[in-house]
Amino acid sequence: MRGIEKEERMISLDVFARTHYAQVGEWLSAERLSGSLRFADIELNVNGRRDHLHSAVALAHSRFFVESLKSLRPPYVINLPDNFRATAVFKVIDWLYHGRADIRRESLGEFLEITTYLGIDDLHKRLERHFLELTKHESLRVVCLNMATDPRFGISTSHQLAADIARYHDLLSTDEIRMLTPESSAALLADQTVTFNEKLDLLNLVLFWLKFDEKRPHLRRVLGHLYVPNIGAEECQKLARHLIDRMSTRIVPNLNVYGKNRNTVVVSTNPQRFFRNSAAVVSCADEGL
Repeated sequence: MRGIEKEERMISLDVFARTHYAQVGEWLSAERLSGSLRFADIELNVNGRRDHLHSAVALAHSRFFVESLKSLRPPYVINLPDNFRATAVFKVIDWLYHGRADIRRESLGEFLEITTYLGIDDLHKRLERHFLELTKHESLRVVCLNMATDPRFGISTSHQLAADIARYHDLLSTDEIRMLTPESSAALLADQTVTFNEKLDLLNLVLFWLKFDEKRPHLRRVLGHLYVPNIGAEECQKLARHLIDRMSTRIVPNLNVYGKNRNTVVVSTNPQRFFRNSAAVVSCADEGL
């Protein structure tokens, strides 16, 4: 328009960013729902089944795709490990597009493993919040601790679980104790958030666990993680070595540990299991360390 070129003021065309980008997301979501492959440039293969997605969606949500696509040229072909169920992976891909997904509670571990592998942090954090709710169930504490100490599931912390097991260890059945993995047993011994007495309860639990024949090969590795509050690192190592030596015999003795003055650990063959350390009576025949 004649004369308008003399107007030097800028005109702002800003829109609310979320609304602006939502249109892109809605279009991509509609493409996914329609099954259209027009602009889907990633072929994803899982256990003999195939799905397609847009690299823009994959790159926005997944660290795995960011790294994988660096060394590839479009069209991209990605193969995932055979231990993943295709239907579960494709449900995660649906979430990338629609931001919603319904999964069964018993499948939570499977989806935690997939989101850990794919590096989908936002969804993983949401799944982990549901996982933390499961840890409140008494019957699931050991199962949850095993998951929390398995890097495949990418759980951010196991401290509360260690504290809960220390607090309620006397309610665990023999079968539940036997379910502990070497990693979860080591995590109980390494935890630095529980009290002195709670740590001794956990150590007694692990000593009982180590008496199972199939657990004994893990003796050195598990006890090598031992940390006990109120005693120094050198004393912890000395205690661990003593326990390893005592339990490396053909016939494994029934060892228990007790606390004395909250800064001394006493090893005993007293048959009482999981005695409350705060009230433990230490006899002269016990071995102080």
